Amino acid sequence: MGNLSEVVSALAAVGALVAAVWAGLTAKKLYDMETRRDEMSSELQRRRAASRVSAWVCTHFPEGVNEGANRRDGVIIANQGDCPIYDVRIESTGKDGLQKKEIVQHVLPPGEYFVGSRSDAFQWDSPDQTQCLEGIIRPITKKPDWRVTQLKFQDADGNRWLRDERGRLGGDTPLTAASATRPR
Repeated sequence: MGNLSEVVSALAAVGALVAAVWAGLTAKKLYDMETRRDEMSSELQRRRAASRVSAWVCTHFPEGVNEGANRRDGVIIANQGDCPIYDVRIESTGKDGLQKKEIVQHVLPPGEYFVGSRSDAFQWDSPDQTQCLEGIIRPITKKPDWRVTQLKFQDADGNRWLRDERGRLGGDTPLTAASATRPR
């Protein structure tokens, strides 16, 4: 009888060990799944803010007509997020297809802004909120050599972003320690 109770006890111990190992493996698998889900959610949240920033070329007709001497070519910069963006740099071509001087804005609050093209050395006006402009703003959609070729910016969390000429959004170069501590 003693041998039978020892065998039953040993089998119960082995069974408990197998159940504990199985439970541990299942818990690890669930933990890994939740960790991946959290990472994906965090990345989606991080990209969501950046996805609300874009730029495109346009023409502003102050009188509301399609032609006229007061026509102003420029770029619309849209920050539809909840926070300002920083170190905004936009490369674009003019209607002649030639590369224009880079637009640089150190801070851009939420909103939609028109940056008019100039013929002097600066090449660009200060941004005006589109809601304050009179007339019509038309995006340039049918001239492939007149476009924004690159948009770079830093979000409020310090992430660097780059949107290419096709509108694809990706991470830019990582911040250096010096640029991460720069005052805003």
